[in-house]
Amino acid sequence: MGLGTDVKTCDRVKSSQLDERLGLPQGTVEAQSGVQERWVLKSGISQSAFAAYALKACTQNATVALDTVDLLMATAAVPQQAIPNTASLIAHELGLSGMATLDINASCLGFIVSLYQAMALLQTGAYQRIALVASDRASAGLNWQHLHASAILGDGAVGVIIQRPDGSLSQKSGAGVRFSCLAFASETYPEGSALCEVRAGGTRVNPQMGMCDSDFFFDMDGKGIFKLAMQHTERFTDTLLRLAGLDYRDIDCVIMHQASHLGMKHAISRLKFRPETIVNIYAHHGNQVSASIPTALYHAYQQGILKPNTKLALLGTAAGFSIGGMILEVVP
Repeated sequence: MGLGTDVKTCDRVKSSQLDERLGLPQGTVEAQSGVQERWVLKSGISQSAFAAYALKACTQNATVALDTVDLLMATAAVPQQAIPNTASLIAHELGLSGMATLDINASCLGFIVSLYQAMALLQTGAYQRIALVASDRASAGLNWQHLHASAILGDGAVGVIIQRPDGSLSQKSGAGVRFSCLAFASETYPEGSALCEVRAGGTRVNPQMGMCDSDFFFDMDGKGIFKLAMQHTERFTDTLLRLAGLDYRDIDCVIMHQASHLGMKHAISRLKFRPETIVNIYAHHGNQVSASIPTALYHAYQQGILKPNTKLALLGTAAGFSIGGMILEVVP
């Protein structure tokens, strides 16, 4: 795996700095968001360059050359532009011509959905090696008039190389970690589709159809999303584990979408996972949208958690309103 989020590409912005910038009493932003600091992409670096940096770091860690990749997949809640796809812009940044490219848009669940799709494509034999990168530049669309939504977000980019080294269903991810997928599930409840959105960027809002500045900003009803998540998360997780033939006690590591401080608190207190198995990097990264889950996975890898036979649960919610998850097992 490779992380694009470092001091070469981003600035660390503390909540105390935002308090000062917004003219708020010290401690306001952290109290409302639960975030102590977040990464913000430096001015002049595009989202595609950010993603390319993460993939370069990934190939260095995995000793894999990018020109040996068959397909470049990109996922982002908000792409760099409507057309062309972000994956082609990333390929251009990397100097890769002739390679197949593909975007998947599943908002905060983008990494889980893309990883499962990549594994399925590898099983068909159409591709032998796939580069997957999740990148989001949330800082480009924040409305600081709505502090509750804007203060939780940070920028992020993570790359991973996935390949099928033999005829088994095991995959190889990053620097030598092999895993098998035990279960995958996804559900969407479109009654929550207006709870989290950026209205501009498509055919709904444009100069011909009419628009206003706020259409380009991230807009979220945090309480509404939390309510929907409370209704479905526990039942969904029960179902996902049942599909894998496992129990909560069997899971060694839980990689959650770092959605909000309330979301993380709910996961720790209400779900039946052992609290020590839940990776929690929210206070120092915030919600990195599609890059949130792979950043937490990268953290688990760096901490040496992904040992042989480790069983991981990847779980998250997303705009739509959608909920999804995977159960993976690290194999020797």
